[in-house]
Amino acid sequence: IAVKQAFGELGMTPEEGIAQLAAMPKRERQDMTLIELVDSFIADRRDRQDCTASYISHLNTVLKKKLCARLGADRSIHLISKPELQAFVDDASDNGTTQLNYRNYIRAMFIYARDSLEVIEEIPARGLRHKKIRAHVRAILDIAEATDLFQKNINFPEACAILALRAFAGLRSSAVARLEPHEI
Repeated sequence: IAVKQAFGELGMTPEEGIAQLAAMPKRERQDMTLIELVDSFIADRRDRQDCTASYISHLNTVLKKKLCARLGADRSIHLISKPELQAFVDDASDNGTTQLNYRNYIRAMFIYARDSLEVIEEIPARGLRHKKIRAHVRAILDIAEATDLFQKNINFPEACAILALRAFAGLRSSAVARLEPHEI
C-alpha cells in the first residue's frame, strides 16, 4: 500500500514506477534513504575546515529536522521529485534569503550524492526557484534637498547640528535625542 501511495504521489502507477526503476542504470539503483544522505552530507561538511559550527547546526535544522520530517526520513532519494523540493522551499518562508539558503543546501546535498557518493545521476534539485531578494531602500535626501533643509534651519544651529549628526554620523535617532545641546 505504501509503495502504491508513493508512486501515486509521483503521478504514476506501481507498474510504471517499477519499470522506471528497472530501466535505471545499476549504479543509480543503489538505494539510499533521505536520512542516510543527510547524515553523510553533514558528516562530510563537518570534516571540512571552512564550515563553521553554526553552519553545521543550520544544516542539521534545515535538512534533518525540516526536510526529513516533510518528505520522510526513510524515503528513497530516487523517489524524491523536484515539485516536492520546490514546495518545501516555497513553504519555508516568505523571506527570499531563507528560501535561497534552503535551495542552496538542498542542491549541494544532491550534488554531493551525485559527485561524491555516485548514487544518483540526475539531481532533482536542479532549477529550484526562490523569491527574489529585494533590499529595502530607505528614503534619503538628495543633495539639493539636504542643502535646502540646512538653509531653512540656518538660524537654529542646534537643529542643524542634530540634522547633520543624524544624516552623516551614523548615530541612531535615540542616541542623538539623548545628546545635550552643549555636547554637540
